[in-house]
Amino acid sequence: MNDEYLQDAFSSWTEISVDPKELSAYRARMKEVLDAEAFIKEAELREQAAQEKGLEQGIQLAKEENALNLLMIDMDIETVVQVTGLTLERIQALQEKLKDC
Repeated sequence: MNDEYLQDAFSSWTEISVDPKELSAYRARMKEVLDAEAFIKEAELREQAAQEKGLEQGIQLAKEENALNLLMIDMDIETVVQVTGLTLERIQALQEKLKDC
């Protein structure tokens, strides 16, 4: 082997693999490192999912606010459905909410 780092690593591995205690300690440390990496990756994925969910909720709230504004200027329900993309049932619920205010 020409690369000193590879030769060092191979030499260290040979020493570790001969001693059962060293091998056990090495495996335990590797498990710790892999567990920590998995924890970080899981946290990143959860954060990304939360951000996407928050974005979806924000979009939904904006659509509902637009629908309320359109209903307040007496736009017909069918047009509000077309403009906002909300369901007829949701628009009707929002319209009832307006009547209660």
